[in-house]
Amino acid sequence: MVRRMPSWERLWLLLAAGGALATISCATYCLLFFRPASLTFFTPDVAILCWLFCSTLYPPFGLLAIVAATGHLLGALLIWRDGSKIGAMATIITGVAIAPAGLPGLYAAYQTLRREGKPPQI
Repeated sequence: MVRRMPSWERLWLLLAAGGALATISCATYCLLFFRPASLTFFTPDVAILCWLFCSTLYPPFGLLAIVAATGHLLGALLIWRDGSKIGAMATIITGVAIAPAGLPGLYAAYQTLRREGKPPQI
């Protein structure tokens, strides 16, 4: 059964997808093009993991940033499609990893779980 989603919730999910795509773009930019003469804390960043990768150039941080952003994007798509609790939980977990770009996804996932009648247990 496909449910009708309010327009404000669609907006939050679009912002969540945009944040995930921005994180993937940032990690890809640092992977391919960003080579500072000396590593500083003033590097490109839209997410915590992207900042860690760009400031250290340690490859596992880049992999984590891309995987977390991809999971965030897939979770937002699952919420968009059918209001899935699995998508909401994936969006919450990965939204923390790619904060602050993941904050719209955290809000959309919280609203999805709240609408189901149970707030997330922390």
